[in-house]
Amino acid sequence: MVRIYICEDNPNHLKEIKRQVGYYCSFSDWNMRVVSATRHPEKLIQQLVVDEEINIYLLDLEYSMTNGMSGFELGKKIRKRDPLGYIIYLTSHIEMSYLTFQYKVNAIDFIIKDGPDDWKKRLTDCLKTIESQLETMKRNKQKDIIELNVGYGMMSFFLDEILFFEAAVAHKIYVYTEKKTITAMKITLNEIEMMLATKFIRCHRSFLINREKVAAIEKNYSELILINQMKIPISTRKKKEVRQQFPQK
Repeated sequence: MVRIYICEDNPNHLKEIKRQVGYYCSFSDWNMRVVSATRHPEKLIQQLVVDEEINIYLLDLEYSMTNGMSGFELGKKIRKRDPLGYIIYLTSHIEMSYLTFQYKVNAIDFIIKDGPDDWKKRLTDCLKTIESQLETMKRNKQKDIIELNVGYGMMSFFLDEILFFEAAVAHKIYVYTEKKTITAMKITLNEIEMMLATKFIRCHRSFLINREKVAAIEKNYSELILINQMKIPISTRKKKEVRQQFPQK
């Protein structure tokens, strides 16, 4: 399901937005549903649910019925709880769009409610874009991926692009891909090993290696040599397991 949250100050605009979104949802293949339509940002925050489902937020920029909370401040509160949600602003103040960088809101669009363009068509186009992105994500998830917390949100990694994982301090893991190294948070190498046991091999207490990225092994089984020529140590107690996995290396 894709949940849609609407927070609009003007009651007439709120009604029109909800009606337009409801009409779009009736034709969507993604089970989109409006779960909250309110004039009060605090109420939206109270009703907010963040889990494995996708959330879309349609926000105004100004709320006269609040204690000074702007749409940007609401967006910032949402981002702290839902870093992967989609935020769309429907506003009369396009000149304020630059503030999304200041507030780190990362909105996907600003729609002018009283501008020359048809805001209903623009909103429909936005929702179609989100659906297209969700289709891409769905196809990617059919491949082998792992999702890890990288500090500012969850990031998906294709397993066939990962060379190895290296344990760091304080429940952090270095993820070495073919192009870059990224730090994952709040997870241990043991937890990753349990998730990826059939595709990766633990050759050392600090290293979990992609089996398919091993190019060679030192004759005394002291090191694995990866396809990028990096050398990973093999601990004494892991030599037997590595020999069994790579008898021809």
